[in-house]
Amino acid sequence: MATAGEVITAYLTLREQKDELSKKHKEEMAPINQKMEKLEVFMLSLLNTANVDSMAFKGVGTMFKKNVQSVTVEEWADTLAWIQHNHAWEFLERRVSKTVVQEYSEATGEVPPGIKVVNDTVVQVRKG
Repeated sequence: MATAGEVITAYLTLREQKDELSKKHKEEMAPINQKMEKLEVFMLSLLNTANVDSMAFKGVGTMFKKNVQSVTVEEWADTLAWIQHNHAWEFLERRVSKTVVQEYSEATGEVPPGIKVVNDTVVQVRKG
């Protein structure tokens, strides 16, 4: 039967191995990702120069333009005021800030209505 110290040591060893592999993988992927990004810029340039949305090469593949969209909030106060004024609640996602709920609960001893807080016990390992 393994001792608690042996189990902790084994866990920490595996976690370090996992972290090292993840870091190594990220480092190994960096030059590949950089080359792919350069090729994407070049391919977009080719498509734009030819004034086409796609190019297909039989037996090789197809490159094509695709519009992607990113949505972020630049001025939260303005956005929230607009949402409230227009009753456009569908613009919000249904979640609350865990940190703020924890802080509120610690300060007041209460949880805001409609919020469920679950405390669970898990095992974590810290290097000594």
